[in-house]
Order: sequence, then structure tokens, then C-alpha cells
Amino acid sequence: MFADTPPTPAGRKRRTLAGLIDLGIVAVYVVVLGMIIAVVFPLVSTPLPSWVAMALALAFIETPIGVWWWRQEATTGTTIGKRIEGLRVVVIGTDEAPSSLRCAIRVVAQLLPWGLAHILLLVADDPQTAQPWALPGVAVIVTIAIVSIAAAYVRPDRRAGYDLVANTQVVMMR
Repeated sequence: MFADTPPTPAGRKRRTLAGLIDLGIVAVYVVVLGMIIAVVFPLVSTPLPSWVAMALALAFIETPIGVWWWRQEATTGTTIGKRIEGLRVVVIGTDEAPSSLRCAIRVVAQLLPWGLAHILLLVADDPQTAQPWALPGVAVIVTIAIVSIAAAYVRPDRRAGYDLVANTQVVMMR
């Protein structure tokens, strides 16, 4: 439980800055890997529909991001951005770092909507397999992801949707 007092929920500004730092790191990785894929992808012949091939490329990009994010939070309770901003992830109602499993649940809940939205965009953009439900599906998924993030700004405990799913909270470091 708590040492003396419950941990203080992370403020909006610090949590936003931490997220932007982490997204900046991810963006550099995605740009570099995207450039490599852009060069290699046209050279590879595949019998797969283009949206399937692109979804596999997307998984190749996004899976390491999820593993990197999970590993940081599972081992230190922070990400680089959270560490810079003096934040950490704890199990709600305690001062304890979340288990590896809880961190995995948190990361999947955090990243899955964006991965699904990307795949649906690929389906919608492929002339061979375009489906009328793909773009509305993207709108629904992105709305859910935005509401999940917005929860951290309107809830008094500053918990995002993925924090609610994983029963975690981002707090100030002690």
C-alpha cells in the first residue's frame, strides 16, 4: 500500500509533455524504418493483396514499439518521457509498480486502437479489397482512442482509458 500518503496523480501538463517526448522518439523510429520499408517494399514481389502486405509491414513497425513501451514500464514503471517529467506508473490504490502482465495489458489497450485504425485505412485504400465499412470503422476506433486519452484530462484521478483497463495510474515520482 502507501508509504505515508497516496501518490499524487500526474498533472495534465507533465503527462502531455511526457507523451510528446515518447511520441517524438517513436516518430524518429517510424520515419527511419518507414524509409527502409519504402525502399525494400517495392523490390519484394508478393501474392498477397496489397493491404495484407502493408498490414504485415505495419506490424513489423508497431510490434517493436509495443515491446519497447512494455519493457520500459514493466522494468522501471516509466518511459523515457515519464522519467524526464518525473512520472511513473503504479497499480491503482498502491504505490507499487505494475507487473509485466499488467503493463502488457496497458500497452495493448493503449496501442491496439491505433493499429486497428491503420489496418482499416489500408483496407479502405486498397482498390481490390475496399470495403464500405472500413472508413466508418476508422472513425469509430479513432474516436474511442481519443476519448480514452481525453479521460486523463477530465477525470480527477487523471486516468486514461487504458489505465482504467489495466487498473493503473500515472503519478508523480516520490
